[in-house]
Amino acid sequence: MIERKGLIVYFEDKEVLNKLDKNVVNIYYVSERNNYAIIYCDLNRYKPLCSQLQSMKGIISFEDSMSNVEANSF
Repeated sequence: MIERKGLIVYFEDKEVLNKLDKNVVNIYYVSERNNYAIIYCDLNRYKPLCSQLQSMKGIISFEDSMSNVEANSF
């Protein structure tokens, strides 16, 4: 079973979604009105992804998702 980790990413514009889609993440939900996206990644890729998100332009902030991640593990 692959463990997954959920993140909420707050962004400035929709161009960030293209950058996120090129990474090894699954975009689960996008709110264009409130400028945030819920993404999931493998647990072993969580720390490198966080360092990429911190240095990526157009991202305001990100935080761990409080949703049930076990339902999204496979």
